Amino acid sequence: MKKPIRTALLVVHVVGVALGMLIAALGIRSVIENYPTDSLDVALSRTTTTSTITVIAVSYIVTLIRRGFTPEAPLLYALSFGVAGLVVEANGRMMAKDFAPSVATSSDYAISTTWIVAAWLAALCAIIWTYRRSRFPLF
Repeated sequence: MKKPIRTALLVVHVVGVALGMLIAALGIRSVIENYPTDSLDVALSRTTTTSTITVIAVSYIVTLIRRGFTPEAPLLYALSFGVAGLVVEANGRMMAKDFAPSVATSSDYAISTTWIVAAWLAALCAIIWTYRRSRFPLF
């Protein structure tokens, strides 16, 4: 791979993981600030969402540092975040259509949490694929 392309991909990847960590940090802050007033179900759903985002970002950072990257890695990273975000957005809209989240049942939050975990598993597949094929180590 030509050096300018490799450098550009590295910059794209580093900016991507930095944005991912910023989003994860905002999620962690939200969990901490809202924990005292959240019900157990809301806190679990919020924590699951934040954990998913954090694990995706940290996993790609570890892959970048230990194994390097492939040209497809930034796309897979963005798709991982996109899938997780779409799942959270769809669940939020479905729950808001029928009732206020504060009166949602435990099963509604269990279903929501299950979908978020499914999104994390899809991201995990992308992370494993990237890790196995990464071949441009940083060190």
